[in-house]
Amino acid sequence: MKISVVIATLGGKQLLKTIKSLEFSYFQPNEIICVFAKHKFKPIFSKKINIKNIYSNNANQVLQRIEGLKHAKNHIILQADDDIIFEKYSLMHLVNAFLKKNSYKTLLGPVFVNKKNRIHFNYNEKNIISEIIKLIFCAAPLGSKKLGKITNLGIAYGINYKKKKNLFQSEWLPGGCILYHKNNKILKFPYKFKDKSYCEDLIHSLLRKKYNLNHFIVRKSKVYAPPIDYSNYSLFDILAEFKVRKYLLSYLNGNKIRYFIWCIFEIFNRFFKSVIR
Repeated sequence: MKISVVIATLGGKQLLKTIKSLEFSYFQPNEIICVFAKHKFKPIFSKKINIKNIYSNNANQVLQRIEGLKHAKNHIILQADDDIIFEKYSLMHLVNAFLKKNSYKTLLGPVFVNKKNRIHFNYNEKNIISEIIKLIFCAAPLGSKKLGKITNLGIAYGINYKKKKNLFQSEWLPGGCILYHKNNKILKFPYKFKDKSYCEDLIHSLLRKKYNLNHFIVRKSKVYAPPIDYSNYSLFDILAEFKVRKYLLSYLNGNKIRYFIWCIFEIFNRFFKSVIR
């Protein structure tokens, strides 16, 4: 199986680490397409994998990725962020799961691992106070019922990576690493949010749901990604993200009053002390 990896990037040392992890992967992709945001960039080369260096006129992760998808020559696509580090067998486990499902309507993602704010973690570590806060402010179901779900407020929850089951069906996939057939690529994104792609993974997951596509997390496949650092978010960034999340309510029939209550709580949660993560 030949795979095209599409990476939207601004360049930098982290991109080199991502490509290096793919070079040492047990299952190597057939090509890597690096999509830079400017006309002037330092090309990336590899002795082991064919790399295409192209540019986009848009300095936007999603729009750059769309440009890269147009250049992919293989039927199977792996979209990846430029700060993802693949374990040696990560890609192999994704490919094996894809072959096992034997369906082009399946999209697969790995477990994301980092030291804090993990997308996927052990939900058994959560206490009852955290669960109640999620229920009240995030409209999240209690316990394991929230795993892989998107609430009607547009809040998404990952899976419990401690479970023995390898394939876990989810309502959404993090956009940082997804394997799928090229027929299922998404080549659109709400243009009014083109400056920065907040919540793009949720928007695309909801769009794919309209096409009756299925999302699965492959527990055996692990990638390393830096944690979300909200200290780098300005108030302007947070309000811009909230605007996109408000847009999601139209997909989810969410309650606007409850959503604004969540926004107030989330501002305090990010700027002061996180009590629900």
